[in-house]
Amino acid sequence: TAERKADLKGNLNINSNLNVDKITEEKLPFLDKPGVKFEYTYTVDYMPDVASIKIKGIVLAVIEEKTTEDVVKNWNKKDFDKTLKLTLYNFILSKCHLKAILLEDELTLPSHLPFPQLEVKSEESKQGKTEKDEKKEKSRPANYTG
Repeated sequence: TAERKADLKGNLNINSNLNVDKITEEKLPFLDKPGVKFEYTYTVDYMPDVASIKIKGIVLAVIEEKTTEDVVKNWNKKDFDKTLKLTLYNFILSKCHLKAILLEDELTLPSHLPFPQLEVKSEESKQGKTEKDEKKEKSRPANYTG
């Protein structure tokens, strides 16, 4: 869900959060293996109370059978497998960031992620070029923008 509650005015704080709400063992009949079902909520809040985006989802993961039970039981312990957690979080974030950016565009909100910005080089920085840089620049087509 996405909701814009007010116009953008003054200072705006954008906070995002990912929470894995529930972890359960899931029978995956098409693989004849148990899997783990991760239910999550990703939120982006524009403060003070300007807008909010909430994305709920599910990830099904096939993990070694001997560790499926371990994942469900021990997920919240500090010494749990950090590699597995990072892999899952990065996967979820990659999906949620894209969806959130589309929703932000529809609601004409600023992006919660900074985008790269192009800048005009000053004469001083151009003078610091090497001969190799100059040759490379001359060999590019006139319409090259990379």
